Amino acid sequence: QELFLIRHLNYCYTVASILLIGRYSDTISAIKKEFAHYIQYTGDKYSESTVLSYSAMAD
Repeated sequence: QELFLIRHLNYCYTVASILLIGRYSDTISAIKKEFAHYIQYTGDKYSESTVLSYSAMAD
């Protein structure tokens, strides 16, 4: 992502993780790419982790 500031400076950031809001359930998950897999973190403190498939992420 690129951020443009008032001082005409450009800063580039890479995405560290994304939030996934469940469409059919009231859940919010943090998703992070680790090596070749996407890991989904859920739970009260996002401590439960599972490997997330592309089809589950697209849903």
